Amino acid sequence: MIELEILSSPDQDIVGAHIYHKKSLRIGRSLQNDIIIMDPMIELNHLEFIVEKNIIISSINSTPFFISNKKIINEVIYKLGEEIKIGKTILKITKHIPILPEDDSDFKKNYQMIEDEKPAIIEVLDNLEVELKLVECERYVD
Repeated sequence: MIELEILSSPDQDIVGAHIYHKKSLRIGRSLQNDIIIMDPMIELNHLEFIVEKNIIISSINSTPFFISNKKIINEVIYKLGEEIKIGKTILKITKHIPILPEDDSDFKKNYQMIEDEKPAIIEVLDNLEVELKLVECERYVD
């Protein structure tokens, strides 16, 4: 998860804080991007953020961007709070919670545990159904 703040842009509709829960975010003018910024100086497909343990910002098609006034052409590991400039738009990431790959063995173990407990859950539901019927019958008797 990242919280991205667009500090300034010719596209005033996009200015402000935005929260994204994705492993990959693309920025550009094209409607196919996750973040669409109508800045004439931004390419149709300009940047991609890869959100994992670190945030990697990579240029799409070697389109340059700037981080803290340093020109970047390929990719860079982003440091939280640094200003990113693409075209005439300035943005920064203000919060980052890493998205870590899920351990497949934990998933299988948890799934097996649920499968093993299924008969017990079914038994509890059956008992509840019987109890509800008894309560319902007692209401009619009274």
